[in-house]
Amino acid sequence: TVDYSAQSLVDVDKSQVESLGILASMYEFNSMVNPRGSPETFSLGITSIDAVVKPQPQIVLVSSAAVERNLRVDDAQRESEIPIVKLNPGGVLNWKYLGETVVRDSGLSYSIVRPCGLVSEEASGSKLDLSQGDRIAGLISRREVAALTAAAVTTSRAEGKTFEARRCEAKDAVSPSATELSTLTTQFQSLVRDVDRYMYGLPMLPAPLEPASISMTSPASSASPSFIVYRDGKPVESAAAPAPSDTPSASSSSSPSFVVYRQGKAVVA
Repeated sequence: TVDYSAQSLVDVDKSQVESLGILASMYEFNSMVNPRGSPETFSLGITSIDAVVKPQPQIVLVSSAAVERNLRVDDAQRESEIPIVKLNPGGVLNWKYLGETVVRDSGLSYSIVRPCGLVSEEASGSKLDLSQGDRIAGLISRREVAALTAAAVTTSRAEGKTFEARRCEAKDAVSPSATELSTLTTQFQSLVRDVDRYMYGLPMLPAPLEPASISMTSPASSASPSFIVYRDGKPVESAAAPAPSDTPSASSSSSPSFVVYRQGKAVVA
């Protein structure tokens, strides 16, 4: 026997309803024609509709590209990786990924933005590439990251999603509306929620590891420089540690043009 009774909408938990479909068919469950059915006009009267709202992110975390890639490479692969993965100063990529994991496990609705290399220049007007799986590298301005973050917190299309972002470098990839809410919302729609990654061929998110749990090249080793200089977000030629000076620099009142990392920690340049 078949139970044709259906649960009344009055008894349904409306917070679990995302869509409602109605089907009128002349066939029974077994594909046989319904002997009691007859073609006639169908109508459905709706008294009222309570809006069903999908959750917007309660928190938007700005993390970093390469945090996932850092956990997937072995020592041999690390040597040929992009600089931030190869160096991972102070285990920063591990700590950022651990922060992502805390957000995902918090029970809050979230969105996680992973910008590629940050630059301080104005937004370029170029289109933004949004990707998943931690497979891209490139540059993006802080203003563009701010626009992404502001857009993500306003729409359910970014909820539950972790993605990387960079500026498209193609000469014809210019869009005056690249950072407008409507443009970014459309891009969020094409992204996959973290819980559905496996369904779309994306690798599952790896388990976090603290820096002490993985092998990384030590900046203090004999083959490594005593410190690494970053200028405009990129490592430049390393040198021996400079001798301390009691004479203040003429430019000490302004922000330094580069940051020195010694033993994985930033020191005064």
